[in-house]
Amino acid sequence: MNLPITKPGLPIALAISLTVGLTLSAPTAAAAAKARHRGGGGGVYLTTPNPTNPLEHNNRGVELGQKGLWPQAIEEAKIALEGDPDNDIFKKNLSGAQLQYGSSLAARKNYPEAIKQFRDALFTDPENGPAENGLNRCLTALGKSPGDLSYRLSLGAGAEGQGLYSIAAVEYRVCTHIQDSGVNNYKLGRALLKAGKPVEGYDTLRTALRKDWSKDEQDQLVECHLLLADTLLNFAYITKKQGNTAIFIKRLNNAMIEYKRAATINPSNMAAVHGLTETTREAVTLQPSFANLLALGSAYLLQFDFDRAKINFEKAWRLNPSSPDLARARLAFHGAVVDTPTGVVNPMRVAESVQKVEDLLAKNPNDTDLLYIVAKGKSRIGDTAGALDACERGLKIKKYDERLNRLMQQLRGGGDGAVAAAGGGPVVPGAGPGAAPGSTGGGGVTPPGGTPGGAPGGGPGPGAAQPAAAKNAAAYSNIEGLIKSNQYDAAATAADAILAATPADGQAWNLKGICLEKKGDLDEAAVCYRQASGLKIKEADDSLKRINDMRIKPLMEQAEALIVKNDLPGAAEILNQATSMSPRDAALWRKLGEVLKKNGDEKGAERALRKADEAAKAK
Repeated sequence: MNLPITKPGLPIALAISLTVGLTLSAPTAAAAAKARHRGGGGGVYLTTPNPTNPLEHNNRGVELGQKGLWPQAIEEAKIALEGDPDNDIFKKNLSGAQLQYGSSLAARKNYPEAIKQFRDALFTDPENGPAENGLNRCLTALGKSPGDLSYRLSLGAGAEGQGLYSIAAVEYRVCTHIQDSGVNNYKLGRALLKAGKPVEGYDTLRTALRKDWSKDEQDQLVECHLLLADTLLNFAYITKKQGNTAIFIKRLNNAMIEYKRAATINPSNMAAVHGLTETTREAVTLQPSFANLLALGSAYLLQFDFDRAKINFEKAWRLNPSSPDLARARLAFHGAVVDTPTGVVNPMRVAESVQKVEDLLAKNPNDTDLLYIVAKGKSRIGDTAGALDACERGLKIKKYDERLNRLMQQLRGGGDGAVAAAGGGPVVPGAGPGAAPGSTGGGGVTPPGGTPGGAPGGGPGPGAAQPAAAKNAAAYSNIEGLIKSNQYDAAATAADAILAATPADGQAWNLKGICLEKKGDLDEAAVCYRQASGLKIKEADDSLKRINDMRIKPLMEQAEALIVKNDLPGAAEILNQATSMSPRDAALWRKLGEVLKKNGDEKGAERALRKADEAAKAK
């Protein structure tokens, strides 16, 4: 075996690494003889052949390192590793060369350059302990405190802010050695992802979530769940493109779980809610099962998109009408309707929820959750006497019910305005793709301090009344400019920034609706226009009508085709979906009433015609 000759003073760890590298491909005697006639520059002669593949570049780097030519050795080792990124020997050789170069620079007191080499060595091989020791010695020589956690965190944050993600990863890893906490591992995982190491970043984020997190770190915990979910979703789409459906579904499910956990901690985090919606929508596309439809309806409910939540809950009901999970979803839906701030949900929908819950209450008169929803709903539509009656009935059953007592005090002292401001938030059931609600998917999404039915208790949640939106002419103008220049994504992001601070900003909702309509996402645009309309933005009414007409047109065509075929139940089902999307369309309700009447459903027809009259009066 042809082993490399170790130079005096060469550290044992590097010598072993270099030896292993060369033993993979020792040059032939003929090649060595030929190479002796080639100069290495500056009178240095090399015996390895001119490299043509990763292994030969590795061997050339080893030889250069043996001669103390560390910069050249590093370049050869980088080429070798780029050609074979998963070769552990090549990684150790590169990291070893960077370590040796750093040590030689430190010996000459060139500490800044030595620090760079030590960090490069640690990024290449995080297990290179001598490199971390060398880095710490250089920092000490510069008068710094390498064991100070706040100092190392500041180095990591500064590097990350400048886009120097490999340096940030090295510094954050040192932080985990000082304090192995959840938040430090999260920062390390984030930096690794940004530095182009998705697998290592993913593993580190999972490690972070297994650590302890303080109450002050809950926002960062949400971001950790979100980043892990986004990473899983990216992995899922990669496998989808590769045609591996089984792995795609598994990763999609795992991404959904992480989005749900983020939304459970903070239901107001729209990134979590939108991620949850995207994953469940994918799941429904793959398999429109009861569990997936229920999960998608729950995700829409977190966005206060009652139309699409209702459509998906109805589809789930057709598959399993007796499911207790569906009953909880129904309760959550009506609780969310009555707890949503005035202006976001129209009084007709509140009245409809009150009516349906009263029907449920007739069968379960001692259910205090139902009584709370009726009381809150009636207070929202101005029926204070009915609200007080429901509260009193509930308190006779459960004297110390916090929700009912609080609502009673507001009704007697604060008036309806105070009642409308005392929302809790929806309790959203649902599960991941292919999983039953309440399984490892994490069960329901409950806002902090909330209880089923939207109980107040922990401060205002997403259902709480928001302060009036501050008019921001400069921000509106910026969004309008982005729309005019066809930068729809940037415009939508700018609108989201306003809404994150002031959810009741109707003009921001309207501008976001315009962005989404321009992009062709009519469903999302309708949601935004509906929010803007509820917040008294007049032009949103016309936009919403136009969008709804476009959305229901294909449904109307399907319904007409089914009527021609005399498939009246099918036509009624399609028209029901259309009324959910455009509940103020009196003509649509009348059409549904006619079809139900022809099909012999007199009560359903009467109800639909009554809604047609209500919609016509509302205009």
